[in-house]
Amino acid sequence: MDDFKGKVILITGSSAGLGAGTAVHFADRGARLSLTGRDEAKLKGVVSKCVQAGLKESDVLTTVGDLTDETFRNQLVTRTVDTFGQLDVLVNNAGSMVPGQLSDPGMDSYHTQFDLNLTAQVALTKLAVPHLLKVKGNIVNVSSNLSFVPWTGCGAYCMTKAALDMFTKVLALELAPEGVRVNSVNPGACHSEIFRGFGMDNQQAEVFLESIAKTNPVPRPGEPEDVARAIAFLASDKSSFITGELLVVDGGGRYAKGEIKYFWPGKFPDILLEGLENLKTLHELSHSWPPIKALSSQESFWSLTVDPGTRPEARDWRPRSAMYPAAFFIEKVDSSET
Repeated sequence: MDDFKGKVILITGSSAGLGAGTAVHFADRGARLSLTGRDEAKLKGVVSKCVQAGLKESDVLTTVGDLTDETFRNQLVTRTVDTFGQLDVLVNNAGSMVPGQLSDPGMDSYHTQFDLNLTAQVALTKLAVPHLLKVKGNIVNVSSNLSFVPWTGCGAYCMTKAALDMFTKVLALELAPEGVRVNSVNPGACHSEIFRGFGMDNQQAEVFLESIAKTNPVPRPGEPEDVARAIAFLASDKSSFITGELLVVDGGGRYAKGEIKYFWPGKFPDILLEGLENLKTLHELSHSWPPIKALSSQESFWSLTVDPGTRPEARDWRPRSAMYPAAFFIEKVDSSET
C-alpha cells in the first residue's frame, strides 16, 4: 500500500513505542519521514525498520534533540522542509507521564509534563502550520483516554491531555477554512515506554498492562500498530470530511466494567506489607479500607480486588511511605462476581 507516497510526515517521539510503530506503518505506506527523539541509537533502529518496510535511507530524516528546546524545534522544522521541500502531516506524539499527586509539594513534575505534553506541541505546530497551509496538509495529535478519565496518581498528565484535546478542537476550527484538518488519537493502555516514567521495567509494565486488559471490553493491551492505523486514517484522504475529532483507541477501556480507580507510584506502608498474607489482618489495619476480595503480587505490584459497592477516598489508599519505582493499583470488579 503506497497511499502516502510523495507525502512528508514529521513524527515526534518516534524513537520508541507508539511513535516508532507509527513511523514503520507510514514507511510501509510509502511516506517520506522526518523522525525525532532523544535517543540516537533507538532512532537508528527505527530507521532500519523503515528501510525494511520499503523506504530508502534517504527517505528518512532523523533529528536528535529535546522538543522542549525552542532552538531545536526551529531546527527540526527547517531541516524537514529543507530536506524534502515540503511538510504534509505533523504527528505530535512526544509526551511523558510523571507520577505524583496534584497536592504534592513542588511544581517540577507539573512543569515537566506541561512543557513537553502541551507547550512543545503547540509551539511546534505553530512552526509547522505555514508549511501545512501550502499543501493543505493535516495534523494528528496523540492524546490519551485519560483526557476524559481522571486518574489519581497522574493528575498533571490527565490535565495536559485534556488541554491538548481542546487545542485540537480549537485549531481545527481555525484552520478548516484554509483546508488544513486537525484531529487527535486518544489511546488507552498500550505497549509503549511511557510507563518508564513510573520506574517500571519492561516486565513490570507488562504485568500492569495485562492487569488493565482484564477490565477492558476488548481484553488485551493496545499495540503500537493499533494506534498507528488510527493516525494514518486521520492523516489520509479517507478522512477528508473529519476535523476536530478525538478518536479513542482503547479497547473500550473508558467503559470498562472493572474500572481502574487508583494507581500510585510507591509501595505499601511497611505495616501493611507485614500483613499481606493475611487478608483479615490487612483489612483490619485501617477502618477505611473497603472489603478486599483478592490479593495477589508479582515483583513490586500489588493488586487488590475490592468490593464494587465501595468508593474509597484517595487519601485512604495513598501510600504513606517514601516513593519508590514501583506501583500498586486497585481493580474494581463487576458486582456479579461478588
